[in-house]
Amino acid sequence: MTVMGYLWCYVLEQPDPATVPHYRPAVAIMCMSPVLSVCTLPMEIPLRANLYLGVIVVVQAALHITSSVTTVLLLVFAPHLGAIIWSVVHIVASVTAILGYLSFSLYQIHVSQDPNFPVQSALDFLPGRGPTWTDPDLLRLTRTFAKQSVLKQFLGQGERYIMSVFGVLSFADQGVYDVVTNLASVVPRVVFQNLEDSSYIYFAHVLTRDKPSSEQPSASVASSARVLATTLRFATIIGLGAVVFGFSYSPVLLRLYGGDLLIEGGGVYLMRVYTLYVLIIAVNGTTEAFTFGSMSQQKVDRYNLNMLGFSTTFLFSSLVLTRFFGSVGFIFANCINMLLRIIYSCFYIRSYFTPWKTRPVLESIPSRPVWFAFLGCFIATRITTTWFAYQSGLLYDLLNLLVGGVIGLVLLAVIWLTETNLMRFLSDHYLPVLLRKKEKLKTQ
Repeated sequence: MTVMGYLWCYVLEQPDPATVPHYRPAVAIMCMSPVLSVCTLPMEIPLRANLYLGVIVVVQAALHITSSVTTVLLLVFAPHLGAIIWSVVHIVASVTAILGYLSFSLYQIHVSQDPNFPVQSALDFLPGRGPTWTDPDLLRLTRTFAKQSVLKQFLGQGERYIMSVFGVLSFADQGVYDVVTNLASVVPRVVFQNLEDSSYIYFAHVLTRDKPSSEQPSASVASSARVLATTLRFATIIGLGAVVFGFSYSPVLLRLYGGDLLIEGGGVYLMRVYTLYVLIIAVNGTTEAFTFGSMSQQKVDRYNLNMLGFSTTFLFSSLVLTRFFGSVGFIFANCINMLLRIIYSCFYIRSYFTPWKTRPVLESIPSRPVWFAFLGCFIATRITTTWFAYQSGLLYDLLNLLVGGVIGLVLLAVIWLTETNLMRFLSDHYLPVLLRKKEKLKTQ
């Protein structure tokens, strides 16, 4: 982080101090944030591995709430800090995560005294030598996933590195891009990230990595195929909803969120294209969750070579497409990258389930009535938003969203009546969990 901070402060282009005050101190503070974030991993990973997912959701929610409150307070009472505000918010978020995970772990160790809790002392979170340090298989697997994480980081956030290193966009265009993509990525962060994490944990527990599918228990394979198909169908429906409603209501959302400045700066076109990217990452997240949850270590190593090819393709397409389409070119490049990864995962899933004569990817396609319902909703929202576009004022924007909400309820009714297998799966797997949580709250 010291090297990266030096590059950002003394090598790369610097913003105007009048526009972005305290840039270098902000970079120095920001370099501390990843170090604190890494400190949360020894606490979070055991919780994920042992399915304490509810705790992780609560900590992540507290993290976002604390970050939002801190941002508002600093903007109101200390706006002169400039870029330092953004850096401090990241520090607060990391500290909140550390305190949340540490508090729950200490409660389980000293208060509940749960013998099944994976950690028996808070000192276990600190670095220390043990048999795992010299386990060759574990070291090899750790090295494999470390390389994969670096490649996925570049593929996931590569456009920001390209913006900084190659200067393909002005700071003003970068600002519009960040605001629009952060707003449009709310659904991926809230829904798809948790869905992908939960699916990965499920597949990794049900299936054995080093065994081919033909040697897996039939019950495990059948259950994995059903969960994969249903989860992928659910993610696809959410992604289609983002495309249909996001395309029509992008101007309204951007006007309510940031005023006419975002609309005049090309934000509407950018957000509409991003909704297509949301659909693509919905499919990619679920397919890769199965791929990484069931792959053997040798296949993961081979996949890393493919990831290197994906990274090269992303870099080349970003540099080319941004010259023709501006900031939207980054979204197109990301779409190409994700589509390549989806194709690879689909081929892997097909070969994995071929001995069992099942095709979960094809089974995940929504039913025909749902497709017609989405088409009807798209036409209806385009008509209503076009009419409201000739009106002006906050009241008309809210009425526009209200009409969209009614159309969305009609769509949900169609999905409820036609996607019976999906509804049954959700009721069988999530309703009992909610009821158990409700009963637990009553007994406390």
